[in-house]
Amino acid sequence: MQVRRAISVRSDRSKWGAKLFTFGYFLLLALVGLQLSFPGFAAGLSETLAQQLRKGEAVWLEVAGARVLAIHGAAEKGPVLGAAILLHDEGAHADWPQVIRPLRGALPAHGWQTLALELPPFVSGGDVAAKTAFAHIDAGFSWLRKKGGENVVLIGHGRGAALAADYLLSKKPKGISGLVLLSPLFEGSSAEQRRKLAKLSVPVLEVIASRDYPLVRRFAQTPRPLPEGKTAIPYRQIEIEGASHDYRSHEAALLKHLRGWLKRFATGKEPSSGA
Repeated sequence: MQVRRAISVRSDRSKWGAKLFTFGYFLLLALVGLQLSFPGFAAGLSETLAQQLRKGEAVWLEVAGARVLAIHGAAEKGPVLGAAILLHDEGAHADWPQVIRPLRGALPAHGWQTLALELPPFVSGGDVAAKTAFAHIDAGFSWLRKKGGENVVLIGHGRGAALAADYLLSKKPKGISGLVLLSPLFEGSSAEQRRKLAKLSVPVLEVIASRDYPLVRRFAQTPRPLPEGKTAIPYRQIEIEGASHDYRSHEAALLKHLRGWLKRFATGKEPSSGA
């Protein structure tokens, strides 16, 4: 009887968990639909986000006649080593409490200014309208360059990582010195995505979590093709033990690996005070 009751309780919990997941999924779809159908709704969310900032400066970029939120963090000490553009995951925003906020808050203390961008909604199974999304990155990149930002690194999380890679492959912008893929969520064949990444001309850091999504881990386990007729571009893959996709409670480890990679593959040296 006790065994049957235990099985019944687990079954009930599983059913409630599935219901909560379904509710959250459709709630996310509804919010995305509101942003797509009513631009004023998305603008209102950005305004609220800007007003509630505890750290950083709200910057309003001009993209196709609309204001787009970005959050700037100025380098706090030592020489300015470079700038990092942060691209959030699907269902997140420019001040998302996991990954984005910790990095945009911590990197300035080590000589890196940051600019976290608000991205358009991810639709069609995670894709974004490429032209609109690329325009957001263009606007952020241009803003940083006008402020004297050099040695720019793109850092994307989840779908934002896939977007960062697509941007570099499509636009081939000058002035981007590195790409950081945090738990990248690519769609389509992992082997095909690996072949595309092999065409990049900047150093790449790929970080995955040991408890990451199956899609992320499947991509991580896909072999990278050998370079054809050119010098191999530095590509490093790191796994953070015990972490999940959002790196909650593992922010320090993520920052440590990221700083080490930036120090080795990006221009300049870490300030001695940041060691």
